[in-house]
Amino acid sequence: MLVPAFRIARWRPTQLFIRWGILLAAAAAFQAPAILFNVGIPTHDFLIHYHWAVEFSDAFAAGDPYPRWMGRAFYGLGEPALLYYSPLFYVWTALLRPITGNTWDAMRLVFLFSTFLTGIFGHRMLRTYASESFSLLGGMCLQAAPMIIMLYHFAAELPWAVSFPILVATLHYATRPGAFGKLIEIPISVCVCLLVMTHVLSAFMLILCLSCCFLVHLKIGKGVLRIGKPAWSWAISVAIGLLLSSVYLLPALTSLKYISPGFYVGAIDMWTGFSFPLVTALLSHMRWFAFQWIVSGAILVCVAVATWLAMERPDHRDPLGRTMTFLLIAAWVSLFLASELSAPFWLLVPQLQMLQFPYRFIYIASAAGVLANLLMLWETRQVQGGGAVARALAAAPLALSILLAGALDAKMIARDGQKLDLRSDDRSLYPGAREYLLRTAANEWRSHGEANFQEHCKRNGLVCAPPGRTGDRIAFHIDTNRTQAILLPVFAFPAWRAGINGAPVDIHVDRGLVSVRLPKGSDDIVLTWRRLPQERAGMWLTALAFVFCLFLSAWRLRRA
Repeated sequence: MLVPAFRIARWRPTQLFIRWGILLAAAAAFQAPAILFNVGIPTHDFLIHYHWAVEFSDAFAAGDPYPRWMGRAFYGLGEPALLYYSPLFYVWTALLRPITGNTWDAMRLVFLFSTFLTGIFGHRMLRTYASESFSLLGGMCLQAAPMIIMLYHFAAELPWAVSFPILVATLHYATRPGAFGKLIEIPISVCVCLLVMTHVLSAFMLILCLSCCFLVHLKIGKGVLRIGKPAWSWAISVAIGLLLSSVYLLPALTSLKYISPGFYVGAIDMWTGFSFPLVTALLSHMRWFAFQWIVSGAILVCVAVATWLAMERPDHRDPLGRTMTFLLIAAWVSLFLASELSAPFWLLVPQLQMLQFPYRFIYIASAAGVLANLLMLWETRQVQGGGAVARALAAAPLALSILLAGALDAKMIARDGQKLDLRSDDRSLYPGAREYLLRTAANEWRSHGEANFQEHCKRNGLVCAPPGRTGDRIAFHIDTNRTQAILLPVFAFPAWRAGINGAPVDIHVDRGLVSVRLPKGSDDIVLTWRRLPQERAGMWLTALAFVFCLFLSAWRLRRA
């Protein structure tokens, strides 16, 4: 049943604040381990994201709007992590840190707002067909998605978890009445851009799974392939979204030659990471039972029940039928790609292996499957004179998901979680992420870290002050009694430019580190990050795409 738009056209502030309050309270409840109890598991992934957030926020506050170099990584030698990793999570953290006073509190606010927005967009999508109260309950079901709870509290895949409301928003804009009636859907483009900028692998999964939903608009007849307008609209809208994200995506894709992604791709056995492992578990082993069976199984039940109820509907071409078709295709494609059945595709398409673990695809079904189940539950409630069995079947997977989310939260609070004392930002040196180790780094790079810099200076008769980092600059003050070359504790990278006492000098690469020649006396050495050509090109592409979207939106508003 389609709820007419005029029913909710009048803006009622009281109802709006009540709705927001309920969804915000639910978000705080599902984020209770971090928000209310301040517990977590300080795994390698958690510490990497935390240290990047601290460094990004420091550089942001120092005037660099998009810092790429994380200077404290690899024990002070640094890494260009944010040249390759999606930056939006760190941007939100940097914007909130002046309010919270420390990075961890800012991160927790990002978690809270992300979960809140998941409820908001879930409510908006369901409100097209269902009542206000049911849509609120549905939004809370999405907030409690077990996979996202796992990502936040156990896997510490924080930017990935924060991307979830953008996935829900994409499904909302892709299934709303009249979607893809225009050749370019600006909301879809914006969602794709935001998803790329928050977690690029999530964007890859979304584009792959949702593109399959538009295969129904391809018609083959008399040897001619005809592509329907919705398929064209989806393809063009996604392309514009990718252009909008070029400020990050273009340099990330075109400068991989500088790092060692082999530590990420191929270093981990993907055969251990299928959902519902049977054959692969016998041949190898299972990586994570909770993800591969419990979470994946709960989502499978959701999608299976929604599919069965949708097939019982007499009309599949009404607005709700089209929405259900879209959601279920996306959900089943993601479940297929997560399971062992898709193993040949993982061998034939090397790009899939960038995801490392096939069970990652459960991410798409965690939104699409739950939304489909909620819509079928709403419709079964409207059936008069029966439907009790169908209602019970539709409600059971949702209740299971919420109970599972509650159990995961309770397990984290009572058993697995550790108190995180991060009231003061930790600016210590840290190991770094091996996939961002520069290809030019020598095998003995660890012995040249910042901790060994003073020993290097003493051996060469130098008096060296500790390096100072402010945003995109690294400064050294060194006194020398003769002209000589100095090996600085910074990995060499093409974006670095060096100056001594204000005059530019050449950088030499020695054992993968920056080396400059010092004149006799007291010298101030400054390394400054200058944008790579790919970075500048990406900025221009993003700016042009942004102007185009603004122009198109203004033109449409004027016509309306």
